[in-house]
Amino acid sequence: MHTPDGLFKGLSEQQIAAFETLKLRCAEAGLLSRPLALSDGEVEDGLNDDPTLLRFLRARRYDVQGALKQFKEARRTWETNNVSQLYNTMEIASFENARPLYPHWSGRRTKAGRPIFLFDFAYLNQTVLASYEENRRGSISSAQGSLQQREASTALDSVTRFVLPLCSAMKDRPDPTSPITSGVFLVDLAAFTLKAGWGVKNYTPDISGLVATGYPEIVHQVFLINAPSYFTMMWAIMRKWLDPDTTEKVQIPAASEALATLSRYIDPENIPRRFGGHFDWSHGMPVDLDAEIGGALSWQGEQKLPPGPIKWQLDKSRRRTAVAVGSVDGTARAEKIAVLDDEAEQEKKTIEPEVMQTVEAVAQLSLE
Repeated sequence: MHTPDGLFKGLSEQQIAAFETLKLRCAEAGLLSRPLALSDGEVEDGLNDDPTLLRFLRARRYDVQGALKQFKEARRTWETNNVSQLYNTMEIASFENARPLYPHWSGRRTKAGRPIFLFDFAYLNQTVLASYEENRRGSISSAQGSLQQREASTALDSVTRFVLPLCSAMKDRPDPTSPITSGVFLVDLAAFTLKAGWGVKNYTPDISGLVATGYPEIVHQVFLINAPSYFTMMWAIMRKWLDPDTTEKVQIPAASEALATLSRYIDPENIPRRFGGHFDWSHGMPVDLDAEIGGALSWQGEQKLPPGPIKWQLDKSRRRTAVAVGSVDGTARAEKIAVLDDEAEQEKKTIEPEVMQTVEAVAQLSLE
């Protein structure tokens, strides 16, 4: 399996050695073999590729034995809950209904190229939380996790298996050789109340625990924005419900400083208007790809991502192809959306508009 060129950037010799040891131990345990649940051509990103192993190792502070144990448990849970099959066959309507329950990708990226996820606390009303609690308790069988856990796993799989590889493939970022393994999360707390805070006492640790255990280190930063004055008191309690590593990445800027804080990491056109930026996008809306990502894809039809789960497959020419999966009324979907351009094609598409602009400028001068 190919190791990304910049994977080890910033790591010490000891940390690189720990990674090599972990990879060897995983191979000996059969954890690097191709999962049987994958279809032909389906890539293994987010399952057992090198960036995934490094995420688990970082989560355990480069403790090889601890990372191996956690990775084994994550793979066991993924296989027990049959997440791959669920991802391929889940009703598109159900996927979209569950998507707003978790931070979801806006389609935009930070200045460093990391995906930006948004969540509005206002969505967690009494009706939504009551449904969440029902799914949380209900279990399909004694061998599987709850419906809530399996739906959450499909939402997180879309992050590690589709979004992060897509952002990693983009070459318009400051460090295009290093894979993108984490994102930035913007949480709007304008609707937060003390009662609502207590209402998420199960939701918050559930999501945090699932991420920390099965999808570690996908959080680069969390910005809690529009927090009311009394949130500090509640945060002292809520942070105990979260994974300690995640709480270390949380920033709570004052309302007057939110835009300035976000602008250090995100261009204004990718900051939602509710936070003072120019991006007209809110919780639950369809993914709105930035121009660079949209231009790096050779589309098969409509130039936007459709609803429902999407995965990467390799075509006969070994090109990455985005395939829309899931099902509609029990009928499986497998529609090719777009082919991801290689580095040369991305550069060509970037240069051509610049050349045309120069030609047009010269022509305009000659007319003058």
